[in-house]
Amino acid sequence: MDAYAESSALFRLARKGEVTQEHVRRLVTGEYHCTGTEIATYGALINRFRHEVPAGLFAHTVHRLAQARKKLLNGAVQSAGLRLEDLTDPPLDPRLERITEFLSWVGLQAGPAEAAAVIHADYTRWWAVCRRLSSAAREQSAIPEAVVEYLDLFREEPREMIGAALETIDHGLALGEDEERIVRTARKVEPFMTSYFHLVTGD
Repeated sequence: MDAYAESSALFRLARKGEVTQEHVRRLVTGEYHCTGTEIATYGALINRFRHEVPAGLFAHTVHRLAQARKKLLNGAVQSAGLRLEDLTDPPLDPRLERITEFLSWVGLQAGPAEAAAVIHADYTRWWAVCRRLSSAAREQSAIPEAVVEYLDLFREEPREMIGAALETIDHGLALGEDEERIVRTARKVEPFMTSYFHLVTGD
């Protein structure tokens, strides 16, 4: 994940000290929409798969996302110069719309192992990028402290969560989930995340 994180469009800007307030606003807007969709996604998966292995993973994921969203709404949004109506009124960027549509599809259509593979692919990359971003952000006045604190929530890789994702993948495979489909769906995560960071940087 180190190579992916180092090549992230947003991290490259942060490392050069070129992050602007507009980049911050786009990041906060993107996080508002993605976290809201993800909470709904993994909540739906808890309802669909109630066995303790997948349900435990999805509940843990919802809890982490809810904590992050609370931090976002109780500081990061205002510090970025945004109001709630700024986040909800404008039409979504088509790239962000495609990302949230994919996340919603996972909640409604993915099997437990398939969804766990998405979590694993998503969060191993997201944590690697955020760990670098939160360090680089401390050097830049354009990135408010509340946004740095939001990024700090993702500094340390959640080993328990990653372990639970791997356990859930094994659980789903044992129940007969299609391994090729699991891999195919998980491989969609990196292009979506790359698109997300390009959206934030305005590329």
